[in-house]
Amino acid sequence: MNFSIVLLSRKRTFMLANLLASIQQTTSQLSQLEVIIGMDIDDEESLAIAENLEERYPFCRTIFRPRQHNMHSYINLLARACSGDFVMVLNDDCEFLTEDWDDMARQEIQRIRQTWKDDIFYIATNDNSIDKVGSKLYASRCILTS
Repeated sequence: MNFSIVLLSRKRTFMLANLLASIQQTTSQLSQLEVIIGMDIDDEESLAIAENLEERYPFCRTIFRPRQHNMHSYINLLARACSGDFVMVLNDDCEFLTEDWDDMARQEIQRIRQTWKDDIFYIATNDNSIDKVGSKLYASRCILTS
């Protein structure tokens, strides 16, 4: 089972670097993960670090486009470019905190597949998003079947 993570990043290279470092530190099977990052061609800060990111984090790929005003359209483009069996959409200000999150997700997927044979489902993640203070009735980030 492969995972894809797609996200947009603009002029927040420090946050993006934190996210990628956290992914590298907490993912048990990096060879089964791809991260696709959408960046804008007018974002000189991101352009300057893109090549280094792909060298430092081989599971990463950057895609540059003219700035899009419809972020959902841009995210959909990135999702169509991914090859994972399961997809997560993140923001560049996220960080992974759980060691071996991917193995845990694989176990949950195997459990879910016992019941849902059509392979169409999503897995809610346990996150501490600021917009969830006082309520945890939904997942800000989830894992979707591709």
